[in-house]
Amino acid sequence: LTIMADTYRNVRVAGANDNIYKDECLYSFDNPESENGLYICMSTFRGVGKAHLERHCRNNPGKNVFLHILRRRKPAPIDVNVEPTKITKLAIGIEGGFDVNQSNRFIFEEKYSIYIHPDVTIPYPDEASQLPEFVKNSADAIIAADSAFLKEERSLMNATWNGEIRRITKHSQTLEQLVNGRKIPPSGWQCDQCELKENLWLNLTDGAILCGRKFFDGTGGNNHAAEHYYRTKYPLAVKLG
Repeated sequence: LTIMADTYRNVRVAGANDNIYKDECLYSFDNPESENGLYICMSTFRGVGKAHLERHCRNNPGKNVFLHILRRRKPAPIDVNVEPTKITKLAIGIEGGFDVNQSNRFIFEEKYSIYIHPDVTIPYPDEASQLPEFVKNSADAIIAADSAFLKEERSLMNATWNGEIRRITKHSQTLEQLVNGRKIPPSGWQCDQCELKENLWLNLTDGAILCGRKFFDGTGGNNHAAEHYYRTKYPLAVKLG
């Protein structure tokens, strides 16, 4: 297969300041796990679904070289000889705490190819010898880069939590965690004092799971978390779910 060098004239190698949109199609909801995967333009670094390749190339003349990403999710094998990670802290999303996302339940397999619209596909890296060095560098940079959405999410999370500015509470410096035998399940929570299963808070001192405040219109919780604080003065709790 002979491909003219001019075909690759607009291919770029992404730099630190480039955003790589490899999570979702610019025009649709296609993503790498969709049936046909996602095509990343190696000039604009925008993700494009298969049905929109013609449109993208028409709007961006000469920018018709793509890195095709096809991702498949598979259940992770379970090693019966490995004990589940023990919960050692009354916390969520940190080492020793609860992993609410259970990210280790799946493994992901990705296949790549260089696609030149409209009809050339070069498996990558299996047939990388056909490609100029800078095209291989471009593909490798796209594969290795954090996506634009992930970079934006990290930037926002550095300063906020659930839309509120994060502040370090003085109570975190003197937090006491009682050794009381309380074990917190990873799901299926219910208020310790009523039957509510929503709007629940986990107290970080004694592990009590209690419902939140009752709103003026009668909705919300039954104030059990607030009453627990007034009674015990245990100051820190995290929202569950």
